Amino acid sequence: MLGQKYQKKVKRILLITAFLLIGIIFFNNSGIAFDKELYRDRKREEFEGYLSFKSKITKQKQSAKEPFKFNFRKIPFGKPVREVLKLVENAEVSENKNVTAYFAREYHSMKTYFSKGIYSFRGHEPSFLSTVAKKYSVRYDGWKKIEQINLYFVKNFDSHDDYTLFLVKKTFKDSYDDYKNVFTGLKNSIKRVLGSPTTTHETKYATAHMRSNNTIALALFGYWRTKNSKVFLLVNTSFRVTFSEIIYLSNSGWAKYEKACEKYEQKKKKKAVEESTVDDF
Repeated sequence: MLGQKYQKKVKRILLITAFLLIGIIFFNNSGIAFDKELYRDRKREEFEGYLSFKSKITKQKQSAKEPFKFNFRKIPFGKPVREVLKLVENAEVSENKNVTAYFAREYHSMKTYFSKGIYSFRGHEPSFLSTVAKKYSVRYDGWKKIEQINLYFVKNFDSHDDYTLFLVKKTFKDSYDDYKNVFTGLKNSIKRVLGSPTTTHETKYATAHMRSNNTIALALFGYWRTKNSKVFLLVNTSFRVTFSEIIYLSNSGWAKYEKACEKYEQKKKKKAVEESTVDDF
């Protein structure tokens, strides 16, 4: 009898212990499942927060106005400096002390169109007359194909500060494509807006350094004439890369510049005469 009672007691203890173990295991598993669910919820919230943050940043970037690219139909020729520079507020803009105009002398065909008004004081690089002209360089990392845009302004000779936009030079990023293919692509882009060019042909290209070494490269030249402006397409391959640029010139702006240069030359000549005059002959 005592043995049977003892066995029953042991069975009861084992049964209770088993139930306790099952409860503990179930509770732990439930806790783990709960922790996993909580972890997933937190990760989901973090990911959704990241997406929301990324969306805000993207919208901010999109809302930041891209600098004006000065495409032909929208170039504000004749507008003052302050008004034009407002169009490129989000870009890196710098004023150049030297109003350089390399294109006017490096490309042989350009000499025909810029036979006057290009100065090279003391053997320095070809430039527009800084007495009446200003130059600003514009750069923007977000431009895919444009390397730099140069903006040229001119004022009347006797005026203090009535600078207005008269020329835009758009330089494209260097390419390793064949320069003839690059020229054709750019020519076709211009042709869609202005029609067939007035002329296209090969021309000689040489920087001052190249000329000093008796080196000349070939370039391609395109020219369009419209009622109010001139457009030049210049492509060369002088350093194993293709270098290309488009120049937009306002007819009225160029006339303003030429007139300012004439007055400068007249004053210069008058001053030379006065300085050579003596009273004690």
